[in-house]
Amino acid sequence: MPSQVVIRNRSGYRKPLDIYTLVEDDLAFGVHDSSWRLKEGELAEGRVVIYNPEHIGRGIEVMWNDSLNRDVRLTLPLPCTIHDMDVLYRVTSRIMAYWDADSFRQDGNVFNLEVIDALKKSFIDYCIRALRETRDALPGQDTQVLICVKNPVYLSVDQLVEFGEDQDMEGFSVLLHQLQERDLYYGSPMIYRQGTGDLFGVYAIVADTDTILPYVPHTAPMTVDPVTGEPLKCDTYVASLTSLAHKKRLAAISYSDFLKEIDVGSMERYDNAHFILKGLSEDEIIRIAQAGHPDPLED
Repeated sequence: MPSQVVIRNRSGYRKPLDIYTLVEDDLAFGVHDSSWRLKEGELAEGRVVIYNPEHIGRGIEVMWNDSLNRDVRLTLPLPCTIHDMDVLYRVTSRIMAYWDADSFRQDGNVFNLEVIDALKKSFIDYCIRALRETRDALPGQDTQVLICVKNPVYLSVDQLVEFGEDQDMEGFSVLLHQLQERDLYYGSPMIYRQGTGDLFGVYAIVADTDTILPYVPHTAPMTVDPVTGEPLKCDTYVASLTSLAHKKRLAAISYSDFLKEIDVGSMERYDNAHFILKGLSEDEIIRIAQAGHPDPLED
């Protein structure tokens, strides 16, 4: 369960918040797209992510609109990193100073800034316990998906349990930062519905782009079918091979055929479900497109 902080405006007049009051010069912000990929520096009504770019973890969320002048809600996902906790209370103290508030409400209890260190300690203890008990929380599963700042991260249950048993919150924080600090494109399929009603997902493969791709294709976490309301599942996954030089799609082949062409077993592992495809050259894109694989979407 996430933790939520609510701060109310106690000043004598209604001063709307500005995002830069919250982030100042040490934090950053952005919004997630439908695949939980961060659009850095963008602001929109609804959930906005605030994070420390020097320690990228899961960040915190603020429910944002341009006329926030009565109260504001901040959400801390759990388990989180020690630096995410620091971001939460940095932002809390800045809003309190802006609105002349001397207290904040967290998970139904009222606190002031003097108890922040004790609150951090309690969250560290909670996160250590949650990591240690990951296997019990996910019986029969070997992977836990965490919605993080830059993109979803799929971590081994055994690895998370080890962090918890070793009480290694710093190691957990370092791992999440290392996975997200690199300049990589997170590949997530665009979902389409065929005339038959079947769903198919398309991964765009573009030359000269280092891309995070799955060993087994899947939809983004928590994606639901708008027709049924059930978790969304695709019947077919396709790799769309696109040439920037020719400014067009060269071919569509099955995702499984694409994996065979790139020798996925030799690729660098990203997390428990993904690998890193080093940017293919235009010539390599053309070679794969002309290899004779059938288009799985053609009758």
